[in-house]
Amino acid sequence: MSNIEKIDIGEFTHAPFGRYRKDGPKSGEEFREIWLEPAIKKARKKGVILEIIIDDVEGYGDSFIESVFGGAVRDEILPHDIEEIKRIIKITYPNKPYFEMYKNFIWRHILNAIKNFKSKEPKAI
Repeated sequence: MSNIEKIDIGEFTHAPFGRYRKDGPKSGEEFREIWLEPAIKKARKKGVILEIIIDDVEGYGDSFIESVFGGAVRDEILPHDIEEIKRIIKITYPNKPYFEMYKNFIWRHILNAIKNFKSKEPKAI
């Protein structure tokens, strides 16, 4: 039994584009709803890490990355705790080392979504 489930954004598309479905085919919203959410649920149910392979594409627009990963936090597909998220997902790019910048963008959007969520939580009296 493997301790890792894998999804490859390149199997979804080689040219990810747009935040919303209305922006056109292969949007971040579509990837998040059709690919990422079921994969995260499956990995969590099995108690394994989800490896998300990001390097089999031409590149990413910031809106795609934000919609996928920031949206996953907002939609509560991912928890609102960075340490818990790090136990759930692993971002890899085995064939393109320069994709480190996209990995950094992903974590930045996750952290911003967590921060925005927490700033909207009701304050204890």
